[in-house]
Order: sequence, then structure tokens, then C-alpha cells
Amino acid sequence: MALMALTEENFEKTIAENEIVIMDFWAQWCGPCRQYGPIFESVAEETPGVMFA
Repeated sequence: MALMALTEENFEKTIAENEIVIMDFWAQWCGPCRQYGPIFESVAEETPGVMFA
């Protein structure tokens, strides 16, 4: 499916409308978070039917 940014405004709707939602919590100052980001995005593109946020 796709990768989307969750916000306070779209959180409830995203959870309600998607059977599976995988969320990545990260911080811009976190080195491991920055390294994992491209992997998360790649898996999101390769996994239909799952919302990555």
C-alpha cells in the first residue's frame, strides 16, 4: 500500500479504515531511526493491503 504521515486529524480515520496499520515512531535526531526509515518505506511499497504510517 502506501506510506502516510499520521496526524492528530487523520489518526482515528486511518485506524478505522484499514485492517492492518503498522506505525513507525521515530525522532529526527535518532541515528538508528534515520537508518531504518528507507527500509520501512521500501517494505511499505512492497506490501499491498497494509497501511504503513
